[in-house]
Amino acid sequence: MQQPKETISFACMAGVLVLFACSLAVTIVAASMPPGLFTTAGTSEFMTPSYLATFPKLDANGAWALILPAQFGMAYGFIMPTSKLMQSLATSNLLPSFFMLRGAKTNRRGIIMTFITGYVICLIGFYVPEFADAQQPIAVACGCVCYLADFAAYYKIRTTFGNLPRDYRSPFGLYGSYLGALIMALVLISTLFFQSDGSSVVGGTEHYVTVTSMCIILGALTFYYEFFARKYQTFSKDEERTVFRLHVIIFNARKVGVILAA
Repeated sequence: MQQPKETISFACMAGVLVLFACSLAVTIVAASMPPGLFTTAGTSEFMTPSYLATFPKLDANGAWALILPAQFGMAYGFIMPTSKLMQSLATSNLLPSFFMLRGAKTNRRGIIMTFITGYVICLIGFYVPEFADAQQPIAVACGCVCYLADFAAYYKIRTTFGNLPRDYRSPFGLYGSYLGALIMALVLISTLFFQSDGSSVVGGTEHYVTVTSMCIILGALTFYYEFFARKYQTFSKDEERTVFRLHVIIFNARKVGVILAA
């Protein structure tokens, strides 16, 4: 596409606004329909009562079928970016070679590896029911960690490398990153410690599945990166150009600091 660095940024912001409006509308409609908010909040198919009230001739199975198109769309929206992300990680030598993703001309192998990874996670959930109950909180917590890292990187670049040329400028600036980081931190704390599916009571003992799983996931990924992937990591051409500019700026800043100190 033309000017992707500018176009994609505006598209992401517009997409978030549209999703927020749709989510708010769905929440209001679903909460307003019988049997009421308290029942709706505890079901995974909260749109079914709305469909039954809108189409009286439908039964529960027919109402459930109306949700399928959205499910397929959501699955596509997750699988395609995940497969491309795996392809990018493989290009930078951050994934094991047996994934056979490095140098692939299409993301077909990435899609297959995404399916295999998801299937393995489902198998773990099948044999460990507590993990299955906590899969959504774990996904939310992982997302919060990623967003916090994004906000931290944005703050670092804006404050340390503010003179770097960029095609898109956030209209909210650093204050937007502060607010976003605060929201993500609150969501992360809530997800880890204040959700019923974050811990399960088995035999009178609380098992903090989400917290434990997050520690295992982050610990395993950190160990893999530090002792295996880091020594083989490479950069793409765009990354090399950006990293080179950052190194030049850091070198000049240190040089000026040494001169001022002298």
